[in-house]
Amino acid sequence: MSPVKLAATPVGPPSGSPVILLHGSPTDHRVWAPQIADLAASGYRVVAPDLRGHGQSPLGQGPATVEVMADDVLAMADELKFDRFVLGGFSFGGWIAFEIMRVNPARVSGLLLVSTGAEPDAKKFKALRPEQAAALRRDGFKVEGYRERVLTEETLRSRPEVWEEAARTLAAVSVEGRARTIESMAMRPDFRPVLPSIRVPTLVIVGAEDPITPPALSRQIHHAVPGAFLQVVEGASHLVTLEAPGVVSQAILNWLAFSGLDS
Repeated sequence: MSPVKLAATPVGPPSGSPVILLHGSPTDHRVWAPQIADLAASGYRVVAPDLRGHGQSPLGQGPATVEVMADDVLAMADELKFDRFVLGGFSFGGWIAFEIMRVNPARVSGLLLVSTGAEPDAKKFKALRPEQAAALRRDGFKVEGYRERVLTEETLRSRPEVWEEAARTLAAVSVEGRARTIESMAMRPDFRPVLPSIRVPTLVIVGAEDPITPPALSRQIHHAVPGAFLQVVEGASHLVTLEAPGVVSQAILNWLAFSGLDS
C-alpha cells in the first residue's frame, strides 16, 4: 500500500534540528500549536503533519492502521530529507511513534510521548470498535461529546477559549478518517515489549486528570524505557498541550537541552 502525501508545513529555521510532531485522533496538527510556535522560536525545524483522513491530508486507501500511518510519516521525512529527527506522538500519534521505533529506530534521535500508552486495546473496548465506527458513519461526528473528556472542569469553567481552540482541532477530521482510526485502535499492537529496547532520550508527559490515557499508562512507559523522564502536569486533562501549553513547551525545551538534542 502506497503512503499518502501528508499535509505538512515546516516552520522554524531550515538549519534547525528537525522535530516531527504527530497528533492524535480526533484532532489535527493544531493540538501541538503552542509547542510548534515555541520550538520554532527556539531554533528547531518543526513539522507537524495532519495524519491521513485528518485535517488537510487525504484519506488514502484501505485501513488506517498504525503501521500504514508510520509509513506515511517516514515517507514524509524522506521527502523533507530528515535523516534523523526528534519524534513526538500525542495520544494515537504515540502509537505511530512506537511503530516507527519498532521498525526503524535509527531514524529517531529523541522520543516525546504525550497523553498516550503502550498497551493494546482492552478486550471490552476492542469488541465495541466496529459498532463505534458504524455509529459514526451513520450519525456523524459530534465534537461536544468530547468536551468533558479532554479538558478539566476548571478549565471549561474559567477558560472557555481553551475549549474553543480544542473544538477547532477536534472538528478537523473527516467522518471516515475518524471511523478508520477507531477501527485501527482494535488492531494496534502491544508496544510494551518495545519499551525496554528504546535507547534514545525519552520524555513522557501526561495530564494528572487525564481520563482517556491515565497517568498510570505514562508511568508504565517511564519505568520501562531506560533513562526516560516523566512530567505529570497538574490541573490538566487529555489535551494537556493546549490546556497547559507553557508547562509542556518548557518541559520539552528543557529535556531537549539536557539530552543534547537542542538546535
